[in-house]
Amino acid sequence: MAGAATGVGETDAIGAAWGQAVAAASSAFGGDASDSDAASLPRITDALTAEEALKVPTTGQGLFRRIFTEVLAEDGLLVVARGMGLRLLLERFIRVFCGGRSLVAVLGCSHDSDTIRASLSEAGVSEDHLPVAITNEMSAAARVSAYQRGGPVIVTSRILVIDLLTRRLPAEAVAGMLVAGAHRLTEASSEAFCLRLFRDANPSGFVKGFSDDPGRLASGFNRLESSLKLLGVRQLHLWPRFHALAQAGLTAPRRSPEVVDLSVPLTPCVLALQRCLVTALDGCLRDLQSSPAAELDGIDLGRAAQEGFEVKLRRRLDPVWHRLSAQARQVVADVGVIRRLLAEVARLDAVSLYALLLSLRQAHRHQATDSLWIMSDAAEELYRLAKDRVFVVERAAQRQSDEAELSVAEPDDVALLGTAGEWERRVFGVQGWGPAAATEARPPAASAASQLRPQFVVLLEPSASFVREVEVYSALAEPPFPGAPRLRVYSTRFANSVEQSHFTASLADEEDAFRKLIQEKSNMAVPRRASAAVERAAEARTASTRGLDAWGISTEDTRFSRTFGTLSAGGASASKLGRASAGALGGVKDAGRRRVVVDIREFRSALPSLLHAAGMEVVPVTIDVGDYVIAPRVCLERKSVPDLVASLASGRLYTQCVAMTRHYDLAVLLVEFDGDRPFGFGSAAPAGGNDDGRLVYDIQTKLCILAIHFPSLRILWARSPHAAVDMILAIKQLHPEPDPRLALAAGTEDFERVKAELQAEAAAEASGGTTALATRSAQSSAALGAAATAGAVATSAQDAARDVLRRIPGVTEGNVGTIMRTVYSVAELSSLSLGQLGAFLDHRTAAKIFDFLHGKVPPGGV
Repeated sequence: MAGAATGVGETDAIGAAWGQAVAAASSAFGGDASDSDAASLPRITDALTAEEALKVPTTGQGLFRRIFTEVLAEDGLLVVARGMGLRLLLERFIRVFCGGRSLVAVLGCSHDSDTIRASLSEAGVSEDHLPVAITNEMSAAARVSAYQRGGPVIVTSRILVIDLLTRRLPAEAVAGMLVAGAHRLTEASSEAFCLRLFRDANPSGFVKGFSDDPGRLASGFNRLESSLKLLGVRQLHLWPRFHALAQAGLTAPRRSPEVVDLSVPLTPCVLALQRCLVTALDGCLRDLQSSPAAELDGIDLGRAAQEGFEVKLRRRLDPVWHRLSAQARQVVADVGVIRRLLAEVARLDAVSLYALLLSLRQAHRHQATDSLWIMSDAAEELYRLAKDRVFVVERAAQRQSDEAELSVAEPDDVALLGTAGEWERRVFGVQGWGPAAATEARPPAASAASQLRPQFVVLLEPSASFVREVEVYSALAEPPFPGAPRLRVYSTRFANSVEQSHFTASLADEEDAFRKLIQEKSNMAVPRRASAAVERAAEARTASTRGLDAWGISTEDTRFSRTFGTLSAGGASASKLGRASAGALGGVKDAGRRRVVVDIREFRSALPSLLHAAGMEVVPVTIDVGDYVIAPRVCLERKSVPDLVASLASGRLYTQCVAMTRHYDLAVLLVEFDGDRPFGFGSAAPAGGNDDGRLVYDIQTKLCILAIHFPSLRILWARSPHAAVDMILAIKQLHPEPDPRLALAAGTEDFERVKAELQAEAAAEASGGTTALATRSAQSSAALGAAATAGAVATSAQDAARDVLRRIPGVTEGNVGTIMRTVYSVAELSSLSLGQLGAFLDHRTAAKIFDFLHGKVPPGGV
């Protein structure tokens, strides 16, 4: 497949796509698109003055046409309020390229591909022109065929990275990328990897990011500017709900929905339950504040009942997690439990809530560390109230005695239960000119409303996103008949409840986030368009003036490790980490070796992306032995701390080390820590209050045993993924480049044959060049293949014999080498007498081996 053959990435194809986009904007959101519109579209945002902007039609279609054309005019990041039509806008952009030959990759919405295809089909897109959803179930040939067809493709970032690296999809053939969920972009994410590969080969392609989470972009340090840089765009489009045009478009007369607020007071019993839980939560926070190591600066403890508080709390405590006591860690877990109970107390019926509390008490008996809140007075009152809502003691009227019986009480409050599907079936048969629709607050509400076309909507829980989606539907939908009344929304909520406070707080948080983004946009230095090709050209011009470390790497290049710190050493600038590694390796010089063979399954981690960002050539291959092949003799297995703990417990790491030491001279185990957490195994302890000292001892003991069993195994400790990149780059300079064919053959019967062929090719190139190589290969290919096959069979037999020998009682890692040097085979070992064994082994070990080999099997089986 080539870009010239399909027309993808060509200038005329891009121009045709822009022309289609103008027509799509007109047909989708109303209005006429003339030639003057097409000519002025790339400058539409610059051409609109303040007075002209106020003349934009104040209808829903006018609002979304304005947003659509603004984003279409220039690459940028679009941030809208949650529920304010982001999904609709993304579908309209995809619809622009349906049926065209321009290949457009859609990232970040592969989980929702079926819904997007269904929406486009309802909008009139034919089956042949619908976007193709590329998943891991498609073969490589099927993916190539989908790419060659052109049009939009909805693909996962991991698959797209592999296809771009293997050139199944040339980056030059991609016209542009649509990135949904752009707030999730990080330097090490797969989406950022895709964008980097795309920008390297196709700087003129377009990129448009979409996000409806302003809180994520406004949080942290320089998060917005970093997202724009990763996207490679300069423009930021902000559309909050309080935007003047959004207010006018969504609250137009006779089109905005009529909202009826139904506030239901909580019963005294439920209010008492809430007070007990709030008291318990306050007690947990006081206990946490009293911990000497806990640093809660920047955490608003007054909003502990809000959703996501425990995530923020854990993120704040991660740097000091290893210093917290087991009781403090248990308190962190208890905060999450109590917050979830606060959310369920008004949602669950009396029986379900009581059953949930009983299950928590039962689980508490098996915890390593006690949950203090369960033993508090507030918890005792909580259990008593929950039990009284379910059971009451009633006197038997027909009996003339003092006997009493326990019966289930009628609940003192009514809970509105049922799934959205059940409620839809109940109310869909309402007589009248239009059905009603009741649903839980689960997006996308606008899509469901478009299918049902209701006149009444019942909102069971307060949700800003749901309300806005209903507003979008009401603003864009045509009335069923002239003079039809407005859509009526019944919003039900419990007064003075946690869900009401959460609803109010979410609105305030979103408004604050947008105001921060607006302020940051006004003060932000606009990032230049990120193009790796431009960066490399700039580096080539200034390489002579840059300080280089011991590996020849410029520490002034910000694409490398963010942990780099410059030190002056003999006129050269070197990183602290780089100097330490280079010194340990004897002052390694940069030999220009950059190729790394990476297992395809490793693309779930951040390391392949960071390796590519550091200028390495990443070759994706499905390999059975190791995760990274750094050199023909060096294989590396990467383990994060949780994966290391699980692999040691299951024994999988032992099997992996056996395979690496059999096929490679140097096997490396790289333990990769999280850069945002402490550099130690104590950070792996869960929040349940388990004894991290025992966990650390267990890990260290198993690693020591592993090192004894495999003397050639080397264990490296990486402080972060960026530090792992530095280590791999340093090791590579001492070894030649790896060959993907050898890495692919490892673990198979062809390994020895491929290894012999590669060695013969290297020897021929060193002695006589390519001509001698061709002559020698033609003369000895048959003999080489036969010898390699025989060697592979012999190696396989030797491996099996070693396995059998190691399993004989008395044979240990300390004496297995002596046995293998003394006897030729297992058969010869079994033929030796006890005295002959005692000649090179101690008497006790010799007796164990002799008794095992010559012992009689009892009659009747083993």
